[in-house]
Amino acid sequence: MVFCNLCQLKTFPILLIGIIAIVLSSAVIPYSSATTAIATPLRYDITASSSGHSNVCGDHLCGPGEYWKLKEELNAIQHKGSGSNMTKAATTTTTPTTTPTTTPTTTPTTTPTTTPTTTPTTTPTTLNMTMWINHLEFLQGDPSVNLFFNENNSIVGSNMSGLIIGSNTKGDVATDGGDKVIATGLQVPPHYSITNVVVCYEDSNSTRSFIDQIRLAQLQNSSSILVLLDDKHLTNTGPNCVTSQSTLVNPSKGEVMLDLRLNFGDISDKIVIREVGLVLIPS
Repeated sequence: MVFCNLCQLKTFPILLIGIIAIVLSSAVIPYSSATTAIATPLRYDITASSSGHSNVCGDHLCGPGEYWKLKEELNAIQHKGSGSNMTKAATTTTTPTTTPTTTPTTTPTTTPTTTPTTTPTTTPTTLNMTMWINHLEFLQGDPSVNLFFNENNSIVGSNMSGLIIGSNTKGDVATDGGDKVIATGLQVPPHYSITNVVVCYEDSNSTRSFIDQIRLAQLQNSSSILVLLDDKHLTNTGPNCVTSQSTLVNPSKGEVMLDLRLNFGDISDKIVIREVGLVLIPS
């Protein structure tokens, strides 16, 4: 009995220490839980008893090896908490705020190409025109003049076809005393006037026989009026074309006749008319 009382007295301090430890642990553990949220390691109450230096693990005496196991867990939690905070701090990545660089779009300034307006240079149209007449329609002015045509052989020079002229007498005077000529009437388009006569010819012997006059005569008021008398001697052997001197004959005022006066130095000579034209202008 005495032994049991002594046992109770002996264990009372131990029980008192255990109660105090439980009270303290209940006060400390909530604090530890609160501080764990801010990365403070969880605390474990590991104390030594006042008797025999027995270790107290929470609300009871530590069993064999329990003290060191709790201590190792406490160290591991502290180490883990410290490392976790360090790792968290180290791995916090700050994403830099990047202001996007806007490349300004430059609209190229296009200078419009102006095509210069070119005023076309108008070459004035020449109003003159040459109208070729039928040279085979010439008639002999008197019986001394001979006219004939040979398509295959003109007898003269280049042998081109044309109106072949011969004479039975010498000189430029007809047998009845008039001029030795060939003549034709002219038909001119309305509203045109004659300014020149073109004669293309070839002589067998131009030093003896040739055309020595181009003449235009117009019938007005029942009388003949001479409007062109060109005494040009066509003495180029040819073939050659000659344009008479200028004049102005308006056919609307009366019929116009063209005469070519002939001069033969030898009756064997021949003159060939290749073509005849009239230079016209609007009236």
